[in-house]
Amino acid sequence: MGSTPKRMCKWDKKHLKKDLEAFSESVSAPQYVCAKCIRVANSKKNLCDPQSLEG
Repeated sequence: MGSTPKRMCKWDKKHLKKDLEAFSESVSAPQYVCAKCIRVANSKKNLCDPQSLEG
């Protein structure tokens, strides 16, 4: 992900524009949601407080 923050919870518009491809890959098939900011991601490591979307 280059110089962008590791956790998507910290991403802002500037980071999104800079690395849209990495963002798209991270959210293409979400398995987790952040309980703090409600962002979704494929991997727990991309979120501050990941919770599984499956039951």
